[in-house]
Amino acid sequence: MYCVFIILSVGLNNDSKCKKYLWKKFGTIRDGSKCFSGRFRDVSGTFPGRWLKKVNFNPCRPPSYVGTLRRSLDQLEETLNMEMKKLPDDAELKWVQKYEVDVTLDPDTAHRWLILSEDGKQVHDNGGVWKTLPDNPKRFTSYPFVLTRQSFSSGRFYFEVLVKDMTEWGLGVVRESIDRTGGPEGTPETGYWALWYHKDVFLFRDNADVLLPLRAGLQKVGVFVDYDEGLVSFYDVEARVHIYSATGCTFTEPLYPFLCPWLNSAPLIISPVNQTD
Repeated sequence: MYCVFIILSVGLNNDSKCKKYLWKKFGTIRDGSKCFSGRFRDVSGTFPGRWLKKVNFNPCRPPSYVGTLRRSLDQLEETLNMEMKKLPDDAELKWVQKYEVDVTLDPDTAHRWLILSEDGKQVHDNGGVWKTLPDNPKRFTSYPFVLTRQSFSSGRFYFEVLVKDMTEWGLGVVRESIDRTGGPEGTPETGYWALWYHKDVFLFRDNADVLLPLRAGLQKVGVFVDYDEGLVSFYDVEARVHIYSATGCTFTEPLYPFLCPWLNSAPLIISPVNQTD
């Protein structure tokens, strides 16, 4: 909750013209005295509310500091408006974070270009060098994708991925039966619900791609799925704002979180939720 207290330094007599002028200029002033621990002297003025300090003021000839005060208040209002816009998204993010799941990457699904960490939480490209690995029908053979060991067939789940320092990436969820040998379109129709970032293009792939505003400083992406409601949502975790939601999805088989680091030496990292966010 945000409290805004506008401290007006005004001392007035009972002149009705002055009262009308200030009411018109400033409107209702609320009582903010409880927030100041007695640092200012409470003065019962002519108008409703309590005045924190009393100085001489001529409404027909405002002192020089009024312009500075107005500019400061305008800047404060702009800043608070920006913060207030974040409040619904912040509450929503806190709610979806309650559905965090612990997932690890499955080496049996990883493309031969990819290197996974021992704990299964990180993946990066090895520079396009093919590794010699046993054949596996679960493995991606055309694109540098990897799935998690865990799948979900009901309920809600949420996970976060660190994308800091990545120049291109893809992440989201896929259905179990996706084609792992060909070149996917990466759309819901082919079993992908994912965000893609590539060469300064940020989008959600669909029959008609949804271009998204580039997010300066995007470091961590949160992915929330409500299987039963057919919902997939993405969040900028550090900025605590919603990025995009795919609604009305039809899920009929298990869903797997998936990551694509493309040609990056920096890793994509499955990151635990920071409960202090």
